[in-house]
Amino acid sequence: MTTINTSRHMHHLAVIKKNVIIVLALALGLLFADQSRAELYDRGNGLIYDDVLDITWLQNALSGGNKNWDKAVEWAANLEYQGFDDWRLPSMSVSSGIPTGAIDLPVYCEYVTELECRDNELGYMYFYNLGGKDGKLQGRLVGNQGLIQNIQKVHWSGTKGPRGAWIFAFNYGGQDEDAKLIGNAVWAVRQGDVVKPSAN
Repeated sequence: MTTINTSRHMHHLAVIKKNVIIVLALALGLLFADQSRAELYDRGNGLIYDDVLDITWLQNALSGGNKNWDKAVEWAANLEYQGFDDWRLPSMSVSSGIPTGAIDLPVYCEYVTELECRDNELGYMYFYNLGGKDGKLQGRLVGNQGLIQNIQKVHWSGTKGPRGAWIFAFNYGGQDEDAKLIGNAVWAVRQGDVVKPSAN
């Protein structure tokens, strides 16, 4: 007849139960971590603030119309709106410099962490602010999406590539280079919030 040490057996069961709970908690955390979304705040007068990237977007994503890249950069640099004159095109590689840095290949937010995606402002808008998914039907984020109006299929970035300039496709969440002579949608951002913090 086999004798079972009850207290030792109970201890092993408790350890197993604890480990299962930890594994489940980690799995749930990973499941929901991918669904995090930065907050966009309507500051009024056509201005939308991203609290994670600390940038303000024009609410109208077609505010600059359709232009070739050089004209788009010029339009944003000369824009004066709501008392601000430091507008630029959104970057797809902040680490390469703004307003018009250059990179061979920007980070693609579908395959990097949320923290790494912060280097790509258009990718961050699509995947985190608007909750887009790559290549899926529900990923077609054109038109009015939440606080943002007039999102077009393709938007210029201020980031140059080896052969042209980088574009972001809101109709499927992709990014590519385009010839600078092509006309694409023009959207502007500026660094920081437009609301001054209140003094305590």
